[in-house]
Amino acid sequence: MRSRLELLTAVLVLAAAPALADDPGEFRSACQYRGDYGEYRWSVKIDSESAPSSITADCLLTPSRLYNWTGGRGTILSRTPRQGRGNEWLKLTGRVTALIIEGDGDIHLELVDVDGRSGAKAGAEIPAGRRWCPWRQVAFGWTEVKFPITTARRELPLTKRPVISVVGKAFWDGQHAPASKARGGVRRNRRTYDSTCSAWEIHPVMKIEVLE
Repeated sequence: MRSRLELLTAVLVLAAAPALADDPGEFRSACQYRGDYGEYRWSVKIDSESAPSSITADCLLTPSRLYNWTGGRGTILSRTPRQGRGNEWLKLTGRVTALIIEGDGDIHLELVDVDGRSGAKAGAEIPAGRRWCPWRQVAFGWTEVKFPITTARRELPLTKRPVISVVGKAFWDGQHAPASKARGGVRRNRRTYDSTCSAWEIHPVMKIEVLE
């Protein structure tokens, strides 16, 4: 009897899967987004606290400096609030080398040092919400994007590679960082899919200044 119930449950789950699958999101313009948002630490990722008027000197960073930060510690779950360095306001200055649309509507910017001497990269994320419309307009302006655009993960070709400063809170991207070797230990500040990119990033971006 038990095996029959398990089989029936499995069949029902498979039948419901297409209905439960997320629809791809869509940008109809830089300010109009329709679709699903992310789940992992989403309340942290859309923290809309306004940036302070000034950033402390030790938080004025280049991508290589952020890349050299110590990694996060232990397991960070979907509802884990900001903690430790995740409460620090950063100002990250570098040259934009990639703009990636992600499935949850985030725009992922990758920056490198302006002098080009380091291969290290660091990221900054612009969420899909209306609060971030001005910064999406700026970022999309570096591409030849034609709306509407589906938000499956993809890299948009850049027509400009500006030097910018972005301001926002630090965010440890635990989804894309390697596991620690010991329970509760420090994890490497590297992305599992790209060892040249920091797992620490700015998320969400609250200010962009184009320098050149």
